[in-house]
Amino acid sequence: MLAWAPQHDGANYLLGIIALQRGEFAIAEAQISLALKSNPNVATAHRHLGVALLRLGRDQEALLSFDTAIALNANDAESFAQRGNAMRQIGRFSEAVADYDKAIALKPDFAVVWNNRGFTLNSLDRLDEALASIDKALALNPEYAVAHNMRGLVLHNLKRPKDALASYDRAIALKQNDANVHLNRGAALHELERYEEALASYDRALVLKPDFAAALYARGNTMKSAGRYEEALASYDRAVALEPDFAEAFYDRGFVLMEMKRPDDAIASYDRAIALKPEYPEAIASRGMCKLAVGRAKEGWQEHEYRWQVKTHCELDAPPGTPVWRGEDLRGRSFLVCAEGGLGDIIQFSRYLPVLAGRGAAVSFQVPQKMHALLAGLPGGIRFIAQASANDKFDFCCGAMGLPEHLDDNLGNIPFPTPYLSIDAVRAERWRKQLGDVGFKIGISWQGTRWRGGTAGIAGRGMPLLEFFPLAQIPNVRLISLQMNEGVDQLGFLPEGMRVETLGDDFDSGPQAFADTAALMPMLDLVITCDTSLAHVAGALGRPTWIALQFVPDWRWLLEGSTSLWYPTVRLFRQPRRSDWKSVFAEMTAKLTKLVP
Repeated sequence: MLAWAPQHDGANYLLGIIALQRGEFAIAEAQISLALKSNPNVATAHRHLGVALLRLGRDQEALLSFDTAIALNANDAESFAQRGNAMRQIGRFSEAVADYDKAIALKPDFAVVWNNRGFTLNSLDRLDEALASIDKALALNPEYAVAHNMRGLVLHNLKRPKDALASYDRAIALKQNDANVHLNRGAALHELERYEEALASYDRALVLKPDFAAALYARGNTMKSAGRYEEALASYDRAVALEPDFAEAFYDRGFVLMEMKRPDDAIASYDRAIALKPEYPEAIASRGMCKLAVGRAKEGWQEHEYRWQVKTHCELDAPPGTPVWRGEDLRGRSFLVCAEGGLGDIIQFSRYLPVLAGRGAAVSFQVPQKMHALLAGLPGGIRFIAQASANDKFDFCCGAMGLPEHLDDNLGNIPFPTPYLSIDAVRAERWRKQLGDVGFKIGISWQGTRWRGGTAGIAGRGMPLLEFFPLAQIPNVRLISLQMNEGVDQLGFLPEGMRVETLGDDFDSGPQAFADTAALMPMLDLVITCDTSLAHVAGALGRPTWIALQFVPDWRWLLEGSTSLWYPTVRLFRQPRRSDWKSVFAEMTAKLTKLVP
């Protein structure tokens, strides 16, 4: 057993190295510092001292030690490598890469440095370079499990989850008990929507590391994407119990609480996330949506504006330098309103444009060309453009969904009565003749555009066409398909006794969106649809409309009630339980039976 001998520098240094290897960094720092007092010119001692200081979180002191080591021996690749590690740890990624490059120049076969260089390039979002650097590390050492894991992370960021999964599998084959690799593997499987396998990977990570809050959080995210909200909440709760300052877990926890129709608890969870991370635009914008859903409009609109700070959100597509409107006087000003969201959002928020014109603004609405004809009936001399040029000059700009905040909309004073959309009179007459006067004519739509995001995203707002079967059994009812694109294939699988009329391949096949749909709506006695853009067309035309809503609908329909603040002729039918469309259509059938002559 080695004894501590203060007068013997070599012994102090050796004790420091042993402590460093054991992970006893405070002892290592003390012992190596003692040795350096007697002999300050040993480059490797300064390097080892820097490593101990870095592990103790004393980053600036560590950098000074590495600088001293390099000044004493400019040919020591390890000192440059360790300084690169210090630079990476403090977020000076470009300088870290420069240090790694110097280390590699001195020692080209330095596999660890090639891997760390790739890790750092990944942080700089220089992903192709990162992958090449890690591949070099693996060419030097094919059995380098850490590099296989890092390669998986880079491939994941490159949106190549299948390749990432292969790298994680290789890392696990080399080192089976690394909980972090199992966590990362689960993330790749999640991206591939292989949710059960992802959960198995997270569970393996938790077996290896029971207090692994990150794995519990990831497990919650996969449960959330699979629509298993109660289980997701349990995972998030375990994660924040282990790490009470886990802001991201509180954020996603807020989402699932809202999906469980617990808005007050959701808002409280978002509050906690924001308290932990005040500059958290995702949480602030999501809290705003919760507040809108429960009718707290003033706060909701204000917080919704934080969407522009979310990295994954699109930028406001206005000419560079155009000031964003914050409620200033509009008399004599030119104003560009930029469309946001889907076609339904465009229709819903277009009603605010005449209000701007009424305040004296010359309003231009930047909206896809295919929507111009439908919106042409808006009063106020609105100018419709497909895209403003970089040379266009406007006094102000604003996203369409940002108008309610500055127009003091509290959901009780939504402007502009319906109808406010245009229809083509010639088309309308053609559809009147084609549809005829026989029967109670109901236009139906059962599916909006699919998007990724698991059960909640893909299936939540749409329902199977077969759910309309009870309505088809009511005498004198004619079901007429208004469905476009996705979901049309379900018409080929109707059961005996269910008939749904179609309107031909030319229906709405032209360049103008909803031209035929809007034109035939005056001939329909009723429109029944899921929450999709068609609902907005019907509502904005003032047509009798029934909307089938999921258990927790989009914010605009609020969480309770059978009427819509946006469209007076709309009736809302809500799921009493998640995925329960049977009850929705049973209620519709009962009401329709009394309505149909």
